[in-house]
Amino acid sequence: IPNGHDYAPAQIAVHNGQLLHNEGFRGDGMLIAVFDAGWNGLDTSDFFRILFDEGRLLGTRDLIPFRNNVYAGHHHGTIVTSTMAGLTEQMLVGTAPRASYFLIRSEEPDSEQPIEEDFWAQAACIADSIGADVINSSLGYTTFSDFPQYESSYSDVNGVTSIASRAATILGQNGVIVCVSAGNDGANDWHYIGHPADAYDILAVGAADIFGNIAYFSSRGPSFDGRVKPDITSVGVSTTCVYPGDYLGTADGTSLAGPVAAGLCACLWQALPLANSTQVMQYIRESGSCYNNPNDSLGYGIPDFYAAYSQHVGITEHRNPTLSVFPNPCTDFLQVPNGQLQIETIDLFDASGKLVKRVHNQGKYLIKIRVNELPNGIYMGKAHLQNGGTQTFKVSKL
Repeated sequence: IPNGHDYAPAQIAVHNGQLLHNEGFRGDGMLIAVFDAGWNGLDTSDFFRILFDEGRLLGTRDLIPFRNNVYAGHHHGTIVTSTMAGLTEQMLVGTAPRASYFLIRSEEPDSEQPIEEDFWAQAACIADSIGADVINSSLGYTTFSDFPQYESSYSDVNGVTSIASRAATILGQNGVIVCVSAGNDGANDWHYIGHPADAYDILAVGAADIFGNIAYFSSRGPSFDGRVKPDITSVGVSTTCVYPGDYLGTADGTSLAGPVAAGLCACLWQALPLANSTQVMQYIRESGSCYNNPNDSLGYGIPDFYAAYSQHVGITEHRNPTLSVFPNPCTDFLQVPNGQLQIETIDLFDASGKLVKRVHNQGKYLIKIRVNELPNGIYMGKAHLQNGGTQTFKVSKL
């Protein structure tokens, strides 16, 4: 990745994100889960080739009935993900070009029904189970055109009415940075943010241009119970992104502002590994351009991610990263994200305590353990870390 200001599109530079990149913080070792409606063309695009070549596209999951391929059906996720992961030298550098990614379709692109909020909550469970550090969701729910009998009002924008909002709050309070687009209803009758942007302890992201002017379409706050929303604002006007067919263009929407910020969240957390997710999100809010005078359009404003980094280097509170394994139960392979744990070896023991498998980390982010030859049953695992510590897990083999 080239250094200096010459490579950084304005959407990165407005946050001083290029300074984080130049310090070496580009998302290495961080896992970003993306919830969206589909990723047409991402698997064949030159802008994402390095993701596959380096094994940093860790997997996909399609939650929509009768669909089983996230690379077909819609291109919204491709545009969104390109602002974070896209990488072609001198053409596009995303905000987290060295992070790993997991793609989850939770949105039915051909209809609008309340069950999509349930799919969002299911996606949240999956992201948590695989150890995601950051979630980007460029999705939002207010009213449902294909389900008019479902009534929703601004009074429901309270962080607790929607199952998606409750799931987002749980993630945000339990170790995940959750970035949610505020919505594009600023000029509509609804006007306000939707779900799950109203959740507690997350980052709801509004849209502005590169000069910090709020986009007319960006959904406004506050939440019905009076909390500052959106939390922050990023670039969602003429945002550089990739369309299917390797077309480099621009797009508008809080759907673009959210991932621009989410990628930089991953870089900042990489730079402050001893912080926890709640701390990192608060540092981001505090670095906002109007933190001392928040409003219902910009929230706490446009964050300066480099200032958030430089002001908090050396913090002493520990993040306490934890080990996750998936799938569980498993059949053929067990996968263990390494991330910030720095795993050296993993031992697997059967129910009697006998060592049945030992796997050495070969410098990969995702450690794969073949288990298809093992008898069905319950196994205990122990990961040995470079710092001398250990973490254990239990897994069921079917």
